Amino acid sequence: MPANNTGLLIHFDEDRRRDLIQERIEGSYEPFTDALSVHDWELGQLNIALLGFSDSTIDYISLAKKGKRIVTSKNRIEFSGMVNLGAISVGVIESRLNERIQRYFVKASQGTGGVIPAATWVALIAAIKAERPALVEDIDRLLSLRRYSGFRLNGEAADILLQEREALGISLDIFSGSNQLRDRVLSEWAPYEGSVADVNEVESTAKLTNLGAGRSSFLKGIPQRYLQEESAIQHDLFNWPGMTPLHEAGVSVFEQGSRRLEVHYANRNALEHTLGVDLIYYNEPFELFVLVQYKLMREEGNLVLYRPDAQLASELARMDDFYDSIRRTAAIQSHEEYRLNEDGFMLKLVPSKGLNLHRENSSRACTSRAST
Repeated sequence: MPANNTGLLIHFDEDRRRDLIQERIEGSYEPFTDALSVHDWELGQLNIALLGFSDSTIDYISLAKKGKRIVTSKNRIEFSGMVNLGAISVGVIESRLNERIQRYFVKASQGTGGVIPAATWVALIAAIKAERPALVEDIDRLLSLRRYSGFRLNGEAADILLQEREALGISLDIFSGSNQLRDRVLSEWAPYEGSVADVNEVESTAKLTNLGAGRSSFLKGIPQRYLQEESAIQHDLFNWPGMTPLHEAGVSVFEQGSRRLEVHYANRNALEHTLGVDLIYYNEPFELFVLVQYKLMREEGNLVLYRPDAQLASELARMDDFYDSIRRTAAIQSHEEYRLNEDGFMLKLVPSKGLNLHRENSSRACTSRAST
């Protein structure tokens, strides 16, 4: 059992403070901070917290990170990655445990308390999962994120997910106009526990392997609130009766005001083979396409670089062929048709240094196809 296999149970018992926090996180799930004095918790360490907004319910499970001291004996605690548990009754949980858990509540007004004993914590999480089976994947994601926070995941599977993370990240950047949405979503990603091997606690490294059916997409490791089921049309395009399904698809939806971003994961189809790209971004109001091919840069001595090969040459040729077939020949007729560059193809070089959990460490540099 990992040494950090425990957590906190926090009750926000001040009416005004409680209402402000609930208003902040309901719907938007925005991070927030509070001042607490919790024993046996190292500065900067990531933990799991169960949050209660009444003395009879457990309302959220979240990540909690201990920050610097701000008042006498109290530290700033940052809460993030909230998962709404739907007001689980403390009484129901206690009936499953045959133990009173209210004595473990850290009251926010007093700001003092400690972590729950490991054995009680394991039983408490199991009871919550039994009460909310639809949230098991999200709960396990938070536990995995706490377990491997600060780890660097390596291996062939990690290289694939690294490129998918970059594709999702740049889509979120273009959509939101800043890196805030990107950082929030990507920092909440965690691997499936069964896919992590060769764990080195000293070096904080591990190998990502054995992703398994239905788990080979980076989208599978982000919060479920962003995910939608694969559409029947998308499924039927790639799966037929009597055949082994080769296609795995998924849809994530992000909203900002009245705007909406849909991200479709569609591996093993003909789009990359036709266009030579990994990411297709379509801006519907402007009928604008951005098409990105990702290349991993490898460490060679003190350098991190990418060496062009025959595959790149083939991909560039497909981009050229497609561009020649669709390039504009007529004059621009409207404002919406204006483009800074009529060639929407880009290359993005990504340093392959593994997947780092709970921190966004990716390069955001792109290069146009014409400059390569």
